[in-house]
Amino acid sequence: MDVRDFTESSDLAASVALASRALFVDQVIQGRQRELDDRGLYGVGLANIDGREAALFLVNSTLASAVPTSVANLGTLRPRIETALGPSSGSFSVSEALALGVSPPQPQYGPADSVACLSSRVRTTGTFGARVRGTPQSSGFLPPGQLGILTAGHVALAAHAQAFDRGRPVGMVTHVLLPALHSPLPALDVAVIQTGAATPPANPLGIISSAQITSATIAAAQIENIAAQARGRVPASSGVHAFAPMVWFPGLGLWSDLYITMQQISDPGDSGGPVVLQGTSTIVGHIVGASPGFCSYVQEIGAQLQTLQCDLY
Repeated sequence: MDVRDFTESSDLAASVALASRALFVDQVIQGRQRELDDRGLYGVGLANIDGREAALFLVNSTLASAVPTSVANLGTLRPRIETALGPSSGSFSVSEALALGVSPPQPQYGPADSVACLSSRVRTTGTFGARVRGTPQSSGFLPPGQLGILTAGHVALAAHAQAFDRGRPVGMVTHVLLPALHSPLPALDVAVIQTGAATPPANPLGIISSAQITSATIAAAQIENIAAQARGRVPASSGVHAFAPMVWFPGLGLWSDLYITMQQISDPGDSGGPVVLQGTSTIVGHIVGASPGFCSYVQEIGAQLQTLQCDLY
């Protein structure tokens, strides 16, 4: 699913997409990133609360609790949001929206034992994701039929970096997508590691296609539980608060197409790790970040594969 599918799923979803652009893209275009940080607003997504769709604002934990709460009950938050939205505030009733307090979103690279990428003299660590293959229509990310593996863009950092599995070279990064490079537009956080004919050292999940996940279920965030598969430990599982067309990572950029989990299911070093529907091998997306102590951010697999012109295999 991409943002176009999201905006077409319901009237409220379309309003959420418009509000996201007004809150973040327009502000970045105008050079007001500092104001975004000062306001403590990180995103707005579409949630499903007891069978009812609702707009969910992601805000700093000083402004709201870690439990979705009506904006109408949060004193100064409502005028803060309406001021930030400007004319777009009329697209839906802010007083009927919910707010969720979190710590500032950040990437999840760090100490890890799975994938390391070396570009120039900078070394970053993260986790291998899904195995992929270039489609017949592929125009550069991976040649048609070529094998590869995904990880987070902020783990790979740059094309031509070497990727290692516990010190063993496994391939070269061919393409990197990073939100910081696409400002002011929201962007994917994903990289492709070309592995040649050998079986890449990916997770042994037997990941299958995400075709079972429809735009409707994604838009309403009606996913009971997902599980992060990372670094050999017991999978951490969580429900999903919402799906957001974009989330602001302070000082770094706008991450697109994100699930917001109900609990943090990732640790530093988990970026790039796959997330599946709990109890299945159906991949939902890849870990790209977290609000420490509150939630994790999972970038939706369909948006990644469509942009990269790759298939799962």
